[in-house]
Amino acid sequence: MNRVVIYGGTGGIGMATARALRKRGIPLHLAARDAGRLEEVAADLGETTFTAGDVTDPAHFAIVTQEAGDTLAGLVYAVGTINLKPLAKLTADDAVTDFSFKCLPLAFVHVFFFFHVTAPPEIYPRRSVASFRCL
Repeated sequence: MNRVVIYGGTGGIGMATARALRKRGIPLHLAARDAGRLEEVAADLGETTFTAGDVTDPAHFAIVTQEAGDTLAGLVYAVGTINLKPLAKLTADDAVTDFSFKCLPLAFVHVFFFFHVTAPPEIYPRRSVASFRCL
């Protein structure tokens, strides 16, 4: 069965999604920063592989895709950050950081997976099926 990739798989929303998918028997590939925590969560869930890395590193997406397997069933992007400053104390740098952390990597993931699915075999020989849903 094809795996679902979950970025942020050790966080609250990512882990809850992982548990729900595993209850349905869907194998997973988790991606998050903490390798130790990934190992614990993957062992607890069963039939789950993982890649440790940071979504702010563009190379991370290619590594996750390679390690997740040849065919993917879906993608969950549950990477989060929180900035608890009062609105009046937020700076332009805070906004850029939050945007860069949440939006730019997600756009990269969509472009990477679109290319991964649609590229002709002579350009990109590994083919996959990816499904995107907003949760």
